[in-house]
Amino acid sequence: MERYHRTFREAGWRAAQPAIYPAAKALIARWVTPYNTVRLHSALGYRTPLTYSRGNPEACGTECRRRLQMARSRRQDAWETSYTARAAA
Repeated sequence: MERYHRTFREAGWRAAQPAIYPAAKALIARWVTPYNTVRLHSALGYRTPLTYSRGNPEACGTECRRRLQMARSRRQDAWETSYTARAAA
């Protein structure tokens, strides 16, 4: 829970400080929805909390590992391309 609150503060929501309760509730809801449905959490094996809690987390984990490996390969290719270009210059 502390990590959740820290992430909330770091996202800049503390600066908004709405004066009325309904505005604060709406502000928090706008942040919580993507946090639970879009943002990947490393503690959950780079899955969203919604995906982890519903359905088959293991099947999702397999897909997530595949996507992470693809991203690693793309970063490695980009690094090698950049390194080769600098070495040639």
